[in-house]
Amino acid sequence: MSAIKKYIPPISFDENDIEKEAEEQARIELAERQHMESLIENARQEGFEQGRTKGTEDARAEGAHMASQALNNIQHQLIELGNIQASIFEESRDYAIKASLTVARKILPTLSRKNALAEIKGLMITCLDRLLAEPRILVRVNERTQGELQTHIEDISDQSGYHGKISIVANNKLDDADCRVEWADGIAERNIKEIWNEIDSIIKIYLGDQEEVLAQPDQSETAKDQLNAETQETEGSSTEAAPDELPPPETGPDDPEHLLGD
Repeated sequence: MSAIKKYIPPISFDENDIEKEAEEQARIELAERQHMESLIENARQEGFEQGRTKGTEDARAEGAHMASQALNNIQHQLIELGNIQASIFEESRDYAIKASLTVARKILPTLSRKNALAEIKGLMITCLDRLLAEPRILVRVNERTQGELQTHIEDISDQSGYHGKISIVANNKLDDADCRVEWADGIAERNIKEIWNEIDSIIKIYLGDQEEVLAQPDQSETAKDQLNAETQETEGSSTEAAPDELPPPETGPDDPEHLLGD
């Protein structure tokens, strides 16, 4: 059995030992504090980096989203602009057509009356050149054109090579620039009103269901109706007794009613 010894606690009351322990304790606490500060700084830096990365990613995503929205807006605006431009072009085109027809309708009647004789002569020469075998040709024109046209018959015959009989008959239902050439089995006609009706019909089809292209008096009868009505009338002499009536037919051999029947 071992001998019993008195317990002596490991406590030193030496001043040097106490100072050493205090210094060691201070060093340990400093090291721990520095370590903690290092951990905190590292955590702060890590959080900062994560935040910066997240912020950069968010900024990029937001930028991409905004760019996508901007491109979509630009696309829609370009489409809308294209539609507006097409609409403006269509309206401008329609306006130009209507304006041109308005100007033409104001100018051409005057020019047509001014050049009526030349136009009628051209139609007659074209027809007579193809009707050389016809013995008689009947030409219906307005009374104001009849006299002047009569003086050009010889010239028209020479230019066309036609040597048959040409009779000029006045018909005041025709315009100054209108002309109707009749032979045994056919008719050729130049009718200004009918020409304008055809032009208006084409323009209306081209422009679609829009307002009236040009203001034009309502034509109660077409050129065909006029032709059917007038071919049933008895033609008088070259002059009229009243503005809308032809004189009674003559009974002589040169009566216009019999010119095409022989």
